[in-house]
Amino acid sequence: MKQPTTVGIDVAKAKIDVAIVTEDEIVKKQFPNQTEQDMFNLIAWLKNNKVQSSDSIVVESTGSYHWLVCIVLVENNFKVHLINPLITKKYEKSSIRGAKTDTIDSIRLAEIGFLEKDLPIFFDSRESLSGKKYHSLYAKI
Repeated sequence: MKQPTTVGIDVAKAKIDVAIVTEDEIVKKQFPNQTEQDMFNLIAWLKNNKVQSSDSIVVESTGSYHWLVCIVLVENNFKVHLINPLITKKYEKSSIRGAKTDTIDSIRLAEIGFLEKDLPIFFDSRESLSGKKYHSLYAKI
């Protein structure tokens, strides 16, 4: 039986590193993390690489930097799993590679999508995130 495709996305303030992992290959690419158009370019690339909306996309929670990519992917019917960085750290420590780069992290996130069952699904909306931003700003004041 063919193993499903998973996607790992390592998010930083200015860029995202993406790895598509299948049974046969790993395809990687980097995108800016600035605008919705950047995310639409990501979606076009995912579709060109035959990523289906039912395939798991694993993103590590990174403060607010992950919000744009997660929101746009969910709005375009992709299944996004948002995970705690502690899960990634656990896999990093158990890896023989032990190395840490954004590209390796994106591959590791995709591999976590294969290995972990019942990963949490990203469920926020633009409206709920607006509320969170407001409360965060209010708390700073």
